[in-house]
Amino acid sequence: MNPEMKSGLAELIAQLEALQIKATSLLGSVDANHPDAHQITDAAGFITDAINSLQKIGFGLESETSYDD
Repeated sequence: MNPEMKSGLAELIAQLEALQIKATSLLGSVDANHPDAHQITDAAGFITDAINSLQKIGFGLESETSYDD
């Protein structure tokens, strides 16, 4: 396991989580029927999917198995 990679992944996840909070906040200031609200909702969903995918990668980094060999 490369500690630098694990640290970078954790930082990326944290940045995406902060972005997700901002998107949710932005959604609260847009009329729900406005087309932008749908765009923000879609973007927030993509961010959630990205976070979930990256968290799965994190579990692989904790493994002692190397796939580089």
